Amino acid sequence: AEKNSRQAVNLSQNLPVSERYFIAATNARIAGDTDKAIESYTNLEKAAPQDPDIQFALGSLYENNNDFDKATQHYSKVLEQDPKYVDALLARGRVQIKAGKPLDSLDDLNKAQSLATIQGNKVEQAAILHAIGVAYRSSNRAQDALENYKRSLDIKRELGDKRGIAVSLNESAQAHVMLGQIP
Repeated sequence: AEKNSRQAVNLSQNLPVSERYFIAATNARIAGDTDKAIESYTNLEKAAPQDPDIQFALGSLYENNNDFDKATQHYSKVLEQDPKYVDALLARGRVQIKAGKPLDSLDDLNKAQSLATIQGNKVEQAAILHAIGVAYRSSNRAQDALENYKRSLDIKRELGDKRGIAVSLNESAQAHVMLGQIP
């Protein structure tokens, strides 16, 4: 991927500026250079400030850099354009959890869960229920966390998602420990 991405950068010199920035941003992400990716996406944002994919990518990059305020700003720009963008709701909720405000995440996560259920997207439902569980566990509400982990786990089992099952079981174990339920 890195070799092909570098080749794309080399071949992009005669392309329009916005396409060059997009290729440079993609290359930087592949290379793991978050700062360079942010710089390229920021330049791309100037050319297309209303593009939700650019805003979402910037939100993701800032989230990975632990700059939760900027991540929230970019995810919010996506949601201003499309309030039913499930991945942006989940991402903004996840950022609130990471920022130490787990209860603030519940509004976005519950909206995302409702939309994912209406859309019948089981993968998103499981991920959102898991995030809700994390929010509750982080708020010392272990029983509420367990209920959401169980619902997430049931979906992951239905989907055959072994990695997801393991993650949910681990989180459930942590919630049981919080409740003093150690065998």
